Amino acid sequence: MTYKPENEFYVEEPLVDFRGILKKIFEYWKLIFATSAVFGLVSIPFSFSLTEYYRAEILMTPAQDTNSSALSSLRGQLGGLSSFIGGLPVSSSEMNIYSSLAILHSRTFTDIFIQKTGIYPLLFPEKWDDEKGDWRSNPPTKASADLIFKKIRFTNYDNQENLITFALEWTDPVTASKWANEYIEHLNDYIRIQAVVEAESSIGFLQKKLDQTSVVGLRTILYGMIEQQTQTIMLADARKEYAFKIIDAAVVPDERVRPNKTIILVIATFAGFALSLFYAVFSIYTVPLIKDVIGIKETQPLIDIDSIPLINKVLKKFR
Repeated sequence: MTYKPENEFYVEEPLVDFRGILKKIFEYWKLIFATSAVFGLVSIPFSFSLTEYYRAEILMTPAQDTNSSALSSLRGQLGGLSSFIGGLPVSSSEMNIYSSLAILHSRTFTDIFIQKTGIYPLLFPEKWDDEKGDWRSNPPTKASADLIFKKIRFTNYDNQENLITFALEWTDPVTASKWANEYIEHLNDYIRIQAVVEAESSIGFLQKKLDQTSVVGLRTILYGMIEQQTQTIMLADARKEYAFKIIDAAVVPDERVRPNKTIILVIATFAGFALSLFYAVFSIYTVPLIKDVIGIKETQPLIDIDSIPLINKVLKKFR
């Protein structure tokens, strides 16, 4: 049994000597500073070479529909007679906001908008020949055009405030604002036409069911449903902003939204700093360990470049 004197003091040394680590890393400060500076300087012309994009935004709200609740109430009055009616076509007036937003992002409507506005040459200027007025090679596909729109089209729906922010980005600010306004205008027209077509289809369907029954109560409900569908058609013809009511239309943006040159500079500088810091830590701790395992002296290089034939031939030409 060993005896420890009561007056003996024991000083525990830290497991990791952070001061020593920082001191060794600081020996590479010139390399770290130079690498960070080079990465930052290179990022400046790179950021200026990127294409600038401008964002045009529209603030809008879902248009109120007064007929859908009344139509749902009439359907509820059918009760057990609903089997007689069968599958009544759903009118577009009953579509909720999520259905309208789904149409907004759909590939079908995107293609309709591009076709109506004729902006294919603007989306693919490198493939369009202005002199001939035709494509230089194979025309772009609908899928490629939809992919571009997915990158420049943005939508945010605030369900608490019931507000929708729609935005389009493009290289020209005037074009961006024009496209944004036209996009929602064509979208309202598209949904309004769908509402009219489906309401007319519903009226035809209800007329057939009306001719097939003589029950007074059922005929009254069918007349009411026909009236609601007729009101849907009248509303669609009278209201231009059928699905989305615009609060603030898009205006020509003054400032670009991307690229953010400041962020690019900061990220590039940090990347240079991190890379050089990794090299310093690797040289201080990993390289000596590798040399010890391989059996190389600390004064010798880990890799002898002159021993590589291809590199040796290249170096001889410059010596």
